[in-house]
Amino acid sequence: VSQVTIEEQYSTLLKKLLAPIEKEIKKNGNTVDKVVQILNRATESKTYNKKAEEIAKTIATMVWEDGARNWRQAAKKSSRGREIFSLLKKEMTGDLLERYNELIQYNTTLIKTLPLEISKEVVEHINKQSTKGERASDISKEIKQFFPERTKANARLIARTETSKTSSALTQARSENIGIDWYVWRTSEDQRVRSSHAHMDGVVIAYNDPPIPERLDPDFKGNNFPQPYHAGNIYNCRCYQSPLISFSDVTWPAKVYHNGKIERISLSKFKEIGGREFDE
Repeated sequence: VSQVTIEEQYSTLLKKLLAPIEKEIKKNGNTVDKVVQILNRATESKTYNKKAEEIAKTIATMVWEDGARNWRQAAKKSSRGREIFSLLKKEMTGDLLERYNELIQYNTTLIKTLPLEISKEVVEHINKQSTKGERASDISKEIKQFFPERTKANARLIARTETSKTSSALTQARSENIGIDWYVWRTSEDQRVRSSHAHMDGVVIAYNDPPIPERLDPDFKGNNFPQPYHAGNIYNCRCYQSPLISFSDVTWPAKVYHNGKIERISLSKFKEIGGREFDE
C-alpha cells in the first residue's frame, strides 16, 4: 500500500459517507435553509459519527502499517537493524500510541464537521449569487450542482492533506522514539511540486527546528508566510520525511537547514552543529 493508494481510499470512503446526504439534498434541498438543515442533521447523526470514527481508524491504521513497512526496509540497511526491529515491536505503547490515538481523534473530528464546513461554503456561495439578482428557481438548481462539486473537492483535499500529515506525524514520532534527530526533506519530484518545496528537496532538517520553506525560496512571491512546518505537514503537500539513519543516506557536503538558512556543509561541520546518525 502506498501513500497515494491510502489517499484514494480516504477520498473514496469520504464520498461514500457523504453520498446519502448528497442524495437527500438533490431530493429535498430546494432552499439554502433546507440544505443547512440537512447538513446539520447529518453531523448530529449517531450513524454518521460512528462511520466517521471508523474511517479515521481505518486510514490511521493503513498509514501506521505503511510506515512500519518502510521502517523495516530501512532497518535492513542499518548496522543496528535488529535494534530498530525490536523498537518497532514495542512501539504501540507510550508516547507513540498516544500520538496515534490523537491523530485518529483529530481526523474523526475533521470528518464529523465536514458537513458543517460544506454548509458554510454553500451558504456563502448562494448568498453571493443572491446579491446578483438570481431567481429562486435558478438558485435552487445551483445548490444541487454546488454541493456535489464541493463534496468531491473537500474529500480530495482532506484525503491528500491529512494522509500526508498523519504519515509525517507518525514518521517524526517513530524517529524521536528511537533517537533519530534529523531527516531529509523529499518531494514527489513532479511538476505539481510547489517551488518552495522543490527548493527544500534533499535538505537535511532537525526535527526540533522546522523551517518556513516559503521564506527560504528566493522565487516565492508574497509576504504572508505560514508557521514553521516539516515535510508533509501543510495543505496539499505530498512531500515526505526520510529519517537520517546513517550519514551515508546523503552525499557530503550536503544541504542542511540551520540557524534559519540552508547551507551546504561538510560531514565534520554537520557533526559540530549536533548532527548524529542512528548507526553511531
